[in-house]
Amino acid sequence: MIILKDETKTNLEYLLGLKLEELEKMDVDEEISTLEKTEARKIRFSKERDFRKIGRGNPLLARRRMRTMDDVNKGLDKMKW
Repeated sequence: MIILKDETKTNLEYLLGLKLEELEKMDVDEEISTLEKTEARKIRFSKERDFRKIGRGNPLLARRRMRTMDDVNKGLDKMKW
């Protein structure tokens, strides 16, 4: 379980526009749709390399090897069945 500081909670609530308790009660699809409405764009993994982040976090993200469902579907469409 992750415990956030009060200051972090306040900042997140300000940025998201809703209480964290409300966010905890949402399922994944509701969270994504709420965040997309807040940001007014589709949430996605960036495939552009950010050299500031290499060596930190997920190595698949740093090396641009993360696959989205769209990428997987395109690859499957190219395969002959």
